[in-house]
Amino acid sequence: MLDVLKQDDYETMIGNIKSAVSSDDMEISHYAAAFVADTIARYKNREQELRNRMEKNPTTENIKGYIAYIQDIVEADLFSEPDEKRYLSFLDQASRMLYEEDAGSLPDHTAAFLMERFRKAVDGDRAAFWIQVIKDRSGESLECFKTYAEYCFANGDREAFFEHLDSVRHSSVVLDNEALEWIRFFAL
Repeated sequence: MLDVLKQDDYETMIGNIKSAVSSDDMEISHYAAAFVADTIARYKNREQELRNRMEKNPTTENIKGYIAYIQDIVEADLFSEPDEKRYLSFLDQASRMLYEEDAGSLPDHTAAFLMERFRKAVDGDRAAFWIQVIKDRSGESLECFKTYAEYCFANGDREAFFEHLDSVRHSSVVLDNEALEWIRFFAL
């Protein structure tokens, strides 16, 4: 465990370290728990710094930096449920701010991430906003096309899927093998 924590890229192994907290070996469990607690504290401090910077100087670069950081920490899945909801709300607010300022500078993966998280959290209003963003971007982005296709599939909405596909046919999006497989699957 100590060898893992000494590595430069230890943060890429945070999921493994988190699972070590429940180890039967008390020493490993202790080191892992201490590491996770320290990591959470570092994440929270850095998030607060970036949020303060963004609020004082809401430039596109500051907003994008904050969004990238907070999305990474939410994806790390280290926080308690109330903290995760709080950070997800911060991510939503910053992403909407960036989207309103310059829609093209909001990364597709952030919009897709927010859509999925709010759908899973059954937050209909927020999910609906990001579903519409994804749908609107589908003609420009393969990632958005696939995310919206998965959404249609999850809801069993063949009609919306084929309307979506028809609109994308007239766009410049080049479909990959996975997207073509979705189309074949839905056509059955």
